Amino acid sequence: VLGISQPDPSAAQQQTFSVDGASGAGSSSSSSTTGLATPGSSNSSAAASRSGSQVLPSAAAAVNSRNVFQQPAVLGVCLKPRPCVMFSVQLPNSHRAKRLKTKQERLDFWKEYGHGTLPSDALVCLAAPGQPLVFATVVRRDVKELAEEQPMIGLAFEPGQDVERMISLMGQGPLPNTVLVQVSTNFLSTRPVLQCLQQMSSVPLAEEIVDGKLTHPTSYLNKEGLDQDLAGLAPSLDSSQHTALTSALNHRVALIQGPPGTGKTFIGVNLCELILKHSTEKILCVCYTNHALDQFLEALLNKGIKDIVRIGSRSKSKRLEQYNLRELASNSRAQTLNSAESRRMGVVYSDIESTEKRLQQLADMLTITAGPLEIGSDGRVYSKVAGSGNSSTSSPAAAAAAKANQVWQQRSKELVEEQEKASKARQEAAAARRAGSTPAKRPLSPDQDQQQRKEGPSFDEWEDAIGPFLEGERPAVWEQLLVPSEMTRTARNYLWTCWLKGFRNKGAVDRFTMAKEAQAAAARSGGWQQAKKGTQAPLRMAEPSAAVSAAAAKLAARQPVDLEDQDVLDELFENIWSLPPNVRHYLAQHWRGQLRSDWSAEMDDLMQTAYKLQQELKALHDSSYEAVLQSARVIGCTTTGAALQKDLLRRTAPGVVMVEEAGEILEAH
Repeated sequence: VLGISQPDPSAAQQQTFSVDGASGAGSSSSSSTTGLATPGSSNSSAAASRSGSQVLPSAAAAVNSRNVFQQPAVLGVCLKPRPCVMFSVQLPNSHRAKRLKTKQERLDFWKEYGHGTLPSDALVCLAAPGQPLVFATVVRRDVKELAEEQPMIGLAFEPGQDVERMISLMGQGPLPNTVLVQVSTNFLSTRPVLQCLQQMSSVPLAEEIVDGKLTHPTSYLNKEGLDQDLAGLAPSLDSSQHTALTSALNHRVALIQGPPGTGKTFIGVNLCELILKHSTEKILCVCYTNHALDQFLEALLNKGIKDIVRIGSRSKSKRLEQYNLRELASNSRAQTLNSAESRRMGVVYSDIESTEKRLQQLADMLTITAGPLEIGSDGRVYSKVAGSGNSSTSSPAAAAAAKANQVWQQRSKELVEEQEKASKARQEAAAARRAGSTPAKRPLSPDQDQQQRKEGPSFDEWEDAIGPFLEGERPAVWEQLLVPSEMTRTARNYLWTCWLKGFRNKGAVDRFTMAKEAQAAAARSGGWQQAKKGTQAPLRMAEPSAAVSAAAAKLAARQPVDLEDQDVLDELFENIWSLPPNVRHYLAQHWRGQLRSDWSAEMDDLMQTAYKLQQELKALHDSSYEAVLQSARVIGCTTTGAALQKDLLRRTAPGVVMVEEAGEILEAH
């Protein structure tokens, strides 16, 4: 292992932020305590650190803190780059992007300057008074979505109740008395490494690194010709550089350090060239930052070393694009995957797409059924998204969250369309490879594309949700809301709408039934005048029972009705058309709550399924990745990339590890 480093006493300092109640600003600190502001708390409480200390900020301090984001609202879910729950947040008052008026201005800002705000892989938590902290990581950070009036980010939670609870709040506006706190800006850079350390049964090179013993000499170099090459380099090296290079070639572990400009990277590049020339070993070059990695690999290219593979997609070097692992693997995948693996990859892609469509459908259903009931101008029953009403009844925060919901719904449809286009392109490419031709692109026409964007979620509450639910759980209620099959011109949700409007009879259905009965009676008696008279008879109004009136009185007094009491349910459901409007809406919201709970649980399961499918897809890709890495002599990656790809690198088995800019690396690495 070669470490090429520059001592940097500030590199080991880890910065956290606490909310200072006195100054009202986020202050940096090197302590291990992070204060979490929770506005709305009666005692201005904050989360305590493990040591038991507390920071007691004011709500005003939280509003101004650069790490505390107000009014988080759940918008939906997304599978890219990995399954996550989408949130909208309000930026702190001091944030520059909040003062920008146009979307283009905000987009330019996030592209150039906003890298420190909710960056990818940051650790965040949701904090509310009296509630346990809920931690997550930022896994989706798209500058287009951040540039909206309410910035949108994707958070990944650990599977379980936290995910299910967050999903159940979809479309309900800002979470009450809750803030989103950015705890760490680069959580992913340490988490995979720490997970690797947990799985280690022994320490490599323990004699040198742990016990401090003298290092063993190298055994993998072919000494023939090495001295001659060293002599050829001597004129370009000073004495210390020559000593460092010779020591690294002759010892199993070497450390080269020095101030900036002393030629550490220059020595590393020459060392890499000599090892490649005089051995058969593969070299793993590891750097803490993507910038340092790009510089080192470009220096190798300048030396004519092109047998390079770079792991990771965050390179900004144009010269290294063709050496990216994903790019190289995509070009060779058809040759590295066997027929069974290719078929399985197609099945996995198809399963992911169907999972994504079902998730989108459930998200639409959760959003549509999130708010209070209302009857639309077309007579259908809708659930108003929290905050979508007029300004006299909706807070600005709720209205902003409702607008963010609409933006995300449109954005999610665009993502689904992109997925479908990508799937179609893969199928055409596969067919073209089998036929030996190049697939022709057939993009949607402008009219078709515009039509797809106009189409909203296809969801009817009665037919898609309440009806099937009542048929299985409350068949007696379902039968009272069922439109007769003979009424082919009547909407299936007609009785459900009439019931929610407060009708005390079935309207057209009762008239149809009475006419049908009268015609049957007239047919038996042979007289049609009696049938005509029967159809004009007034409809009977259902009258509430004493138990129903008592339930309505309790609800009017803002007291709950026990829907677990079977006697109460029997009274309420004996004739649901006798129920007062407040009882009907109470029951409808109760049924919706049960459905939303089921949908949330299903979405949680689907997100876990999608993650497993993505992992399987990654494993299939890894087989082509492994073939590319096995053929390379130099593999470059960051410390985080090495931890994330530990299994792949372990199978590749590089014999030499070179650490560039080792002084930047934190203790956890």
